Amino acid sequence: MNSRRSGVLLSLFLALFLGLGFAIDGTSLRDPAYRSLSLFAEVTGLVENNYVEPVDHKALLQGAYQGLLGGLDPLSGFLTAEEYKRLTAAPEAPGRIGADVIKVGGTTLIASVVPGSPAEAAGLHPADQIWAIDGRSTRELCLPQIRALLSGPPGSETTLLVFRADDQRRVEPHLKRKELNGPGFVHRLELGHTGYVRVQDLSRVTPSALGSALTELKKKGATRLLLDLRGSTRGDAGSAASIAGLFIGSHPLATERARGAQAKPIAARGAAVWQAPVWILQNSTTAGAAELLAAALRDEANARLIGEKSCGYGARQEFIPLPSGDGLVLSVAEYRAPGGEEWNGRGLKPEIAVAFDWTGGWAGGDEKQLRRSLELITAAAEETPRAA
Repeated sequence: MNSRRSGVLLSLFLALFLGLGFAIDGTSLRDPAYRSLSLFAEVTGLVENNYVEPVDHKALLQGAYQGLLGGLDPLSGFLTAEEYKRLTAAPEAPGRIGADVIKVGGTTLIASVVPGSPAEAAGLHPADQIWAIDGRSTRELCLPQIRALLSGPPGSETTLLVFRADDQRRVEPHLKRKELNGPGFVHRLELGHTGYVRVQDLSRVTPSALGSALTELKKKGATRLLLDLRGSTRGDAGSAASIAGLFIGSHPLATERARGAQAKPIAARGAAVWQAPVWILQNSTTAGAAELLAAALRDEANARLIGEKSCGYGARQEFIPLPSGDGLVLSVAEYRAPGGEEWNGRGLKPEIAVAFDWTGGWAGGDEKQLRRSLELITAAAEETPRAA
């Protein structure tokens, strides 16, 4: 077991040790770390002995662990033994509702809705807040837990408590999950010579399918490309590497740096099929693998970022078992763009800002942001091209 895992396990063991009422000698308690653990034990005891209703000790400690991990980032969390077993076997079941989510603070936001999905049929939109899944509040859950709860066997059902962004009201849609198929993106020719690709699910986009679409756009006369990554939250470094290769070949995708370890380079894969100018439309729900892709294309293909600042999910997570059978999902390494930028917790800033206009609701704002971006791209193409 490496030193980082040992440190996490030791910290949790000491918390449990103190929480169960054991003592540490006075010399140890002079150390700041042990004083903090002593305070934890004192607070635990006060709650157990004085709270208005009896408190289950195990549930109390689990809540403390959830708070500890949840305070780090939205992707880290404490998992019960049942959750740990399920998520390490299969993070998500094949049945989905067709709504991808991000977490900002304690709020779970819908980032995108797949056309033809149960979520679309239920009238859900990006920016809607999911407050509960089958009666379980999402506030204290990490993103992997939320994604697991939203999934299930195809045909299974789930009930959500949702706060709608458009009309500011609560609804409780009942959805039947289904398996989502399709290429994970749509493409078309826009405004004369601008090819347009909107990536809905990077984990389902294959290099062959997207490569064929890019070739088709070139044949139709596309001389520039707008890659729309708004609401793209899925996929991993491997997904980003395979798609980035279509634009930059085997050039660097990113470096991965774990605490106290040497930086590990990650390269894009495959042969480049698109050499014309690229623009990337992003917003606050462009997350994870999509941010890896955007940063790499910006630094290695001179792509220009337009829209809003991205989400800031720039770390890799790892599942870590605990002796009790419970476990952690923990961010263990940060990504760094080829040019050296780290965006974890900060997001990637656009070169050209195009704000979202909520006048007319989500659908109207989504289209307005796209149209404004296309206008700026067309205008830029008529000017002197930026030096590569």
